Amino acid sequence: MKGKHSARLSIALVAALIMGTLVAPSSVGAAGAAQAIIASAPVGGPTVDLLIGARPGRGTAVAALTAHFGSRDKGTVRGLSVRRVRVPASVAASLERTLESDPSVAFVEVDSAVKATLDPDDPYYAIGYAWGFRVIGAPAAWDTSTGIGGPVIAVVDTGVDGTHPDLGGRVLAGYDFVNSDSDPADDNGHGTHVSGIIAATGNNGIGGAGVCWGCSILPVKVLDSGGNGYYSAVSAGLTWAADHGASIINVSLGGNSPSETLEQAVAYAQARGIVVVAAAGNSGVTTHAYPAAFPGVIAVAASTWGIQLVDWSNYGADWVAVAAPMCITSTWPGAAYHDLCGTSMATPFVSGSIGLLMAADPASTAAQAANAILGTAGPELRDVTANGQMHLDRALEALLAGNVPDPVPTASPTPSPTPAPTPSPEPTPTPDPTAAPTPTPDPTPDPTPPPIPGPGGTAPPAPTPTPSPTAAPTPTPTPPPAAPRDTTAPRVKSRTPAPNTINISRLSNVRIIFTEGVRGVSSRTIWLVNSRTGVKVTSSVSYAASTRTATVNPSRTLAGLTRYKVVVGSGVTDAAGNRLATSYWLFKTRR
Repeated sequence: MKGKHSARLSIALVAALIMGTLVAPSSVGAAGAAQAIIASAPVGGPTVDLLIGARPGRGTAVAALTAHFGSRDKGTVRGLSVRRVRVPASVAASLERTLESDPSVAFVEVDSAVKATLDPDDPYYAIGYAWGFRVIGAPAAWDTSTGIGGPVIAVVDTGVDGTHPDLGGRVLAGYDFVNSDSDPADDNGHGTHVSGIIAATGNNGIGGAGVCWGCSILPVKVLDSGGNGYYSAVSAGLTWAADHGASIINVSLGGNSPSETLEQAVAYAQARGIVVVAAAGNSGVTTHAYPAAFPGVIAVAASTWGIQLVDWSNYGADWVAVAAPMCITSTWPGAAYHDLCGTSMATPFVSGSIGLLMAADPASTAAQAANAILGTAGPELRDVTANGQMHLDRALEALLAGNVPDPVPTASPTPSPTPAPTPSPEPTPTPDPTAAPTPTPDPTPDPTPPPIPGPGGTAPPAPTPTPSPTAAPTPTPTPPPAAPRDTTAPRVKSRTPAPNTINISRLSNVRIIFTEGVRGVSSRTIWLVNSRTGVKVTSSVSYAASTRTATVNPSRTLAGLTRYKVVVGSGVTDAAGNRLATSYWLFKTRR
């Protein structure tokens, strides 16, 4: 983020304060109250940016609201109804509460910092590049496809050196959201390294190789030369990539705080059929990192050459989808190469693999290719990730055979924009034209056991009974037509508290009403998350079949002035086994 702005009062506001004409905040609205709060802040102190999200259809009203801030208003986050305003850090919390009182405002949050997820002090840096490809079965996959004609993969990072000889002229025109220009040159190295893992040309006699030799890279610079940035830039980068041809977006960075702005940007990309793959983080904990922990994002942990979780990788089967190799030698600015380790390096193994699958099977969507990666992962590391260690060769074989296993869902399963395949109808038994009519049963039980099926699975025909000369044969009844199979998934009909509501009592429970009776309701399929900390709220979950209502009762009073996320997972089904689509919504408690 460039530049710092000290707190200044407009001449008009100073005059109003001197003359006593500034009325109470309750009568001047959120804008006047916010200006008064800014006026109370010390001049010259540190600043932060607030992200102010508009309610649906109220973007113009929020823009009018932020216009009162003058030069502090930094404009709209690209593609989203979110404005960015720079304010004194000392009064940010007060301003957040005040601005959220405006009926046009859906949320206010601090523009949190993010950083690249490599760990430059890791002792494994000296490890060469080849072992990771062998672990995921890349050489076997390359026998079928090297990714020629592959899709566009956006690298939202520190930029990319598009002149590197091992990227083979496949770096497209991108954008720099740090310097607000069209030159996303890499002044750090991290983004170029990630790009090489995805798409460095193989078998060309120089350097190393990437996973998908024919994939194109769309460079989007959102981190500065130190590998640091803010959610607003990352969000703008995601929406820009979504609008400029990306099928897959690689996000080898992360922050510790959830963000509605960033979550909206992820949803913006996903709504366009794009798969977002993100690093789980390098803290060795189960605490969520963002955007990796958002619904639909494929969160990637890092594994060793022995397919063990590396001790510094974040993990958790409830939110981390898959594991991939931790270290590699890859491209570096200036036609160089460098060894790096981290979940930042594991993530492009997954992104590049999805791209290679799309190249091998051009009819497949990004979501279908991603499901092949997840569905064929494991069994290694399923204790620390939902699906386990990725295996590219198995994924390619399954995708081309049309036999992809269902991936294990996490709290944020990968959504597929492609309609689910029509279930195969149950086979209709063919009547045997030579079967004898059913005899009248003898009241004496027949001690003879039923015939044993032969090797082909078909029982030998029963002996033809001798019909009685005085009794008419019993007619074979015509079976009733089979009832149509239920293929309609249940849906959420009603939610309390309603989405995006504020000032909710800290003693509230959560109620969800479904469109039909469901099964599988428990604390494992429906839960509440503190969005500020990313920690699940300990709760009991009950279900009333008579009203089709699930109730989440927190075991403790909720925190004040805190956003909570309600997650309803795909483990909920109807009686026919149709799964509920994963959904979530947010509400905020009162003081």
